[in-house]
Amino acid sequence: MYIIQFFKSWWIESRVNTLLERANFKYLRGEYAQTLKVCDMAIQLNGDIAEIFNRRGAARFRLGDFESAIADFTEAIRIQPKYAEALRNRGLAHYRLEQLDDALGDLNLAIYYDPKQALSYHNRGLVDESCGNIRGALADYSEALRLNPRLDVTYTNRGDVRANHGDIRGAIADYQRYLALGGGLRYGNQTHIESLIATLQEKIERPSHSLSAAAKNHVRLTG
Repeated sequence: MYIIQFFKSWWIESRVNTLLERANFKYLRGEYAQTLKVCDMAIQLNGDIAEIFNRRGAARFRLGDFESAIADFTEAIRIQPKYAEALRNRGLAHYRLEQLDDALGDLNLAIYYDPKQALSYHNRGLVDESCGNIRGALADYSEALRLNPRLDVTYTNRGDVRANHGDIRGAIADYQRYLALGGGLRYGNQTHIESLIATLQEKIERPSHSLSAAAKNHVRLTG
């Protein structure tokens, strides 16, 4: 009986690991609905693995189901309370639902448990900005870029803050770096960012020239 139980446990563990690998693969391919199905299969076999709930929550987030995503991230955190990635993800989901206090609390914890993850600072910068904490937003975006200088979306967010608060040259540098990293082609806003840079350069040459509404409100990227 012990041997049978041992092999059953071994088979379940092996199967769950295989399903998790498949879920991660499908997620990276952008197949979010399929990711959900694979995660469901894994959870039926073992509902006590935090990484599976985190992956399912990430897929639900990508599909726009933020409340269900929060439920999955919360379960992942229940299983593994210091799971910084799940805290970061739940914080971003709260942000998308405009639950800013909850978002800030999660992101503070994510950074506390793992202070070297650039995306946690990037996401907290988004929350800071929404709360009107401009100094905090700039500090968080800058720390994210110190940790990961190739995090292209952070350059656009920091560039926005700089442009809207008078640091025109700094904003231009951020937008140019974003384009140099290929962000414009990756996210389909190359022409728009180039136009925004031209508008900002004109503002330097003609200080009385104000930013257009389009320049102030271009598409924001959250990573």
